[in-house]
Amino acid sequence: MKAATLLYSKSFLVTTISFGVLMIIFDYATGSDIELFSFLLTIVLFGLTMSLVFVSLQISELKRLGVEELTAESLSVEQHRSFTSSLTKQKAVERINIDPAFSKMKIRKTASGLRIKTPITLKSFGEVINIEFNQPLANDPLKISISSRPKIKTTMVDLGKNMENVNSLYQLLK
Repeated sequence: MKAATLLYSKSFLVTTISFGVLMIIFDYATGSDIELFSFLLTIVLFGLTMSLVFVSLQISELKRLGVEELTAESLSVEQHRSFTSSLTKQKAVERINIDPAFSKMKIRKTASGLRIKTPITLKSFGEVINIEFNQPLANDPLKISISSRPKIKTTMVDLGKNMENVNSLYQLLK
């Protein structure tokens, strides 16, 4: 539970400070006087509400995805998974290209695999998915490493979207 408490605290601090700065700028621009108690109460309540809502939604989505233990890795917006597959690299790429969900995304070949960029959705501003293929010898099984992260690096809560991406690709390529 330490990881969840840390995420609540981090989210609270970031939203409280950001909202406070915006309020100061707005009050300065409009010429309004800042009443310290009212200002502090407003930003603390805003930060508390936002952190409780969004981190609780994050935890709820992760539980829906089957996460039993909340760790720093499971709560992270950057998700990773490595596994071996009986597919060839060509067959794996073909499966991704014909998949109804992934075929609609921007797919680009890289030196070691693929990079997929997802569009903006209600859950996120988009993600960057990197898939690396490694097969040292022709008879060895294909080693696949998948990582998914938000396009916006300052994202703190992704509502489980990156974990969904990794899990979907795992199911598609295992």
